Amino acid sequence: MRFKVQLIVCTNDGRTDTTHEVAVLEKDCQRLEQLGLTLAEAKQLLTQLQRQMVEQQATAYLAARTQCPAWARPFRSRNRRPAPYAPSLVR
Repeated sequence: MRFKVQLIVCTNDGRTDTTHEVAVLEKDCQRLEQLGLTLAEAKQLLTQLQRQMVEQQATAYLAARTQCPAWARPFRSRNRRPAPYAPSLVR
């Protein structure tokens, strides 16, 4: 059996914004101990889901804070280089 786990990101009004395939699991069901997820599969699934969610949330957070609310002008940045992605920090 094949199971596909997808993360569907929706806008506040309910429209689908993006769809990410988080994992595809191949699972047999010949023995009782093969039912469900193993601990390793669950950890991998959670790691992938967390990575996608944090990426989407961080992008939305930064997009909402590009302008100073008091001055109604865009924030200035001293450093225009993109920040490096550190996958070891996302657990």
